[in-house]
Amino acid sequence: MTSYEIIYAALVLAHIVGTALGVGGATISDWMFVRTVKNRRLTAAELGFLDALSKAVWAGALLLGISGLLLILAMYLNGGGKLPPIMFSEPFRAKLTLVVIILINGLVFKRRVFPILSKSVEQPELLQSSTGILSVTGAISVASWYMVVFISVFHELRFPYEIWMGIYAAILVGAALSARLVLRLLLRKGHGLKP
Repeated sequence: MTSYEIIYAALVLAHIVGTALGVGGATISDWMFVRTVKNRRLTAAELGFLDALSKAVWAGALLLGISGLLLILAMYLNGGGKLPPIMFSEPFRAKLTLVVIILINGLVFKRRVFPILSKSVEQPELLQSSTGILSVTGAISVASWYMVVFISVFHELRFPYEIWMGIYAAILVGAALSARLVLRLLLRKGHGLKP
């Protein structure tokens, strides 16, 4: 193997690990949130675990972004200073958009959602009054990460950017509606409370 091939393979591995951290962390966080709503309370231990998962998702997003930039740089240098064709591909543009959405959603979670979760350890009623923002940020996180995986696997389809983002929008709406429905059902089952 040439040095370029070794570097390229290492960066692809880092890219995969970043995606795995993000997808895994987002999936487990959403599962824990549903469980928390079902139990109607968040313990300090669960909050600590959610904090650790949030950090894993952030690490995944940063690793995904940095390894992606380094992959482009490696292809640029190996191609004699020419921009790699992947930069102009529709799947790449869609993935780049999704990474930006993931980062913005992560900031919203850190600044708006995590403080609510922290307070809800002592004030469980906050969970019930905040299900809207909690379900939306969770849906955005999971839909975005799974769409990154979907595009990575099916990038050879060469759909236009608008089609990729249309698929994402459909998945996102489905995830948000499903999250809201599940939360409504869980809240109705317990003590006759309304969402």
